[in-house]
This record gives sequence, structure tokens and C-alpha cells, in this order.
Amino acid sequence: MKRRNDWKNHETLQINRCPARSYFIPAQDLAHARTCQLKRTDSDRVQSLTGLWDFCYFSACRLADLEGELPFKQVEVPSCWQFTGEEPPYYVNISYPFPIQPPDMPPENPCGVYRKRFVPCRKSAHTHIFFDGVCSALELWLNGRFVGYSQGSHNTAEFDLTPLLCKGENELIAVVYKWCDGSYLEDQDFFRCNGIFREVYLVFTEESSLWDLRLRTAPDGKDWTLSVRTEVLGGAEVRLALWEGERCLAEQEGGQAEFRLSSPSLFSDGRLIECSCHDVGFCRAEIQGKVFLFNRQPIKLLGVNRHDMHPEKGWALSLEDMERDVRLMKAFNVNAVRTSHYPPDPRFLLLCSRYGIYVVEEADLECHGAMRCESGINCFSEREEWLPSFEDRILRMYDRDKNNPCVVMWSLGNESGGLKNHKRCAEELLRRDPGL
Repeated sequence: MKRRNDWKNHETLQINRCPARSYFIPAQDLAHARTCQLKRTDSDRVQSLTGLWDFCYFSACRLADLEGELPFKQVEVPSCWQFTGEEPPYYVNISYPFPIQPPDMPPENPCGVYRKRFVPCRKSAHTHIFFDGVCSALELWLNGRFVGYSQGSHNTAEFDLTPLLCKGENELIAVVYKWCDGSYLEDQDFFRCNGIFREVYLVFTEESSLWDLRLRTAPDGKDWTLSVRTEVLGGAEVRLALWEGERCLAEQEGGQAEFRLSSPSLFSDGRLIECSCHDVGFCRAEIQGKVFLFNRQPIKLLGVNRHDMHPEKGWALSLEDMERDVRLMKAFNVNAVRTSHYPPDPRFLLLCSRYGIYVVEEADLECHGAMRCESGINCFSEREEWLPSFEDRILRMYDRDKNNPCVVMWSLGNESGGLKNHKRCAEELLRRDPGL
């Protein structure tokens, strides 16, 4: 495996990673589209790669270590290597767990090499792979050829595997680095974990497919208006339909539509190539004075901070673990959650929408420990050379989760000091969505 070295500079946040887009799962028909947003394998367009992977850990990652035959063992993916025996679990509050010399990392940087052999479950025009969470940086290979690079631990990384796939068995190699320059922006107060800690899955689509969608709702007197805008690859015809349970409330042809209704719920796509659903919440959040209003009604938020954390698995939470958290909140009359201090698994937001939990979603951005360096905590948030890293984390969070009705506030990070880079990111968000 001939490794790339030209990405190892502060300016490189990704190589060949697909642009961020809304989370949704394509399916073969409406019935499966309704269930696969949470249970992805209900769709025949999805192949899960969770389960046993070959794994090899190095306490210091050197080029020579990654060449030739590696001493693999098997681990479950998703998992954290602090919970599979490679390192002890450890908690850090403010301090960085490495010397503060931004943007450099220690030369003794641990890494884990993951290998998965798989046979694609179907033929398709396009095959994309999704990593919903990898800490801290991912270098990806398929059949001995470089696919791409990504960092930003709690943001989804998507890659197009189509040109590198072969018939029959394929070999996927993921090299995961414990630290990268992005780790300077991931100094949250929590148990530090590493590895592929969220699910990995393939999505198969045809030449024509839905790439992205944008949902906007606005009150209009006693009624509501839902505007839908889609981005479609391949020029296929699109039918947009709004459903409430089993009842279709309205349908329109074309990739853009506006529905004027009183009470709704769902979304879909027309010879049926692909069908996708997304929960729609008719909602408007605003603050008047010191009062939080939701759909013009004053609401008192009884909220909690939540980390992805399991006593035996670390950050590697299952859908059942996430639903248990939400049900526990409801049982104790908690009606709001802050996703401290990073975007959650996208399915957690679907659960919050369905159970009725207001969400303050937070970007994967904290540089608390920088207050102990010579130039102070503002050394990141006030310096323009770090703006691309701020934008990458904040905008990827927004682009993935922009359609979730449960998200009533966006947090652009935690305990990062300064103002300049956050202000620039806020201006970009307002440019993309003036209704924020």
C-alpha cells in the first residue's frame, strides 16, 4: 500500500470527499423509504459494513509499519480502540493531550489500520461509502488505490467508490490517525476516543438519483407553506408528495414544489427508480425579548447536555442506545437537548423529531486548551488561516441536518474564544438560509 504524504499540511481538510448534503436514505419504494431512514438496511440500496473488521494498532504510525503484511486481529466496527484493548479510556477536560504547537502534531502519533473485504450486494451506476464518525482523521483505500482523506471526527464523510470497484471481492483499507491538525479544534471536555465509532455503509444509486433536498416551512395566517427544492442527478422526472400517515395530502410534479396546508408530515419521490422520505415538521422558532417561542407559543426549555457515551463501548452507540437516551429524557420530562459538543449520529435527530425533543445542535469545534498557549485561546478563532477549518465543521453540520424540524438553534462551537471566524461562519449560514 503506497501511502500519500502530500495531504499532510494545515490547508488540506479533505481529498475527494463528496460535498456535504442532507441525510436521507434512498429506497426501492415508499413502504421501505418510510422505515429505512432509521433502519438503513430496510432499503435494498444500502449495504451495511458494520460487524467484524481486521484491525491493527500502532502506538506510533510510521510509513514502514504500514507496508507489507500486517498483524491483524478482528474488532467490531463501529468501536473505539480505547474500548477494544489498544489504549485505556481517558478523560480530559481543558488541556490538550499533546504539546500545543499548532498546527503540528506529535511525531509519535498512534493510528489504527482497518481492513474490510466485501462483495457489493448489487450492481449500480454509482456506489458511495459513508463514514458517519471517525476520530480524528481518515485515509481511505480501495483495492490498493487511494480513495481520499477526511477529518472532522463527528461529521459524515462520503466518498464515491464507483471508479475503483471491481467485480467480486473488494478490499477496503481505512487508516485512522489518533490526532491531526483538526484535533486542535476538538478539545471538548469528554472521554477521548478514537477509531471508526459510527456506522459505515454503502449506498447504491442509478444514473438518475436524488442528490440533495431542502425543506422550508413558513406560517401563512392559520395555514402553513412548505417549500421543497431538490437537486437531482441524471435529469429524471421527480414527483413530490406530502403524506400524513397513510394519506397523501398533495402531490406535484417537478423538482421544486410549494405546498399550502394546515397539518402534514412526510415526503417522497416517480417509473419508480428511487424513493426517499423525510420527516417534515411545520415549525417556526423565534426569540422575542427573553421568551422562546415555538409556533408562536411560549415554551420553557427543560434541557440536558448529551454526549455520545456508553460505559462499555465509548462513542460507539447503536440505534437502540440512542433511542434509550431519548426515551429516558421523555420519562423525566426533559424537552430539550444540546448535542454537546458535536453533531450527533443523524438518526438521533430523527428520533428527537419523532419523540418531540427540541435540539440545540453544536458544531464539532472547541479549542478550550488553547487558553494555555502563549497567544491565548483566540489563537484559533481570531486567525484567518483557521477559517477554512471552522467553515468546514460548521457548514457540514448545517448541510447534513438542515431539514430536521427538531433543531431549533445552531451552536457554532463551544469554548473557543474570539469572534472573527465564528462571525464569518454565521454570516455564511445566514446567506444560505436567511430564515435562520
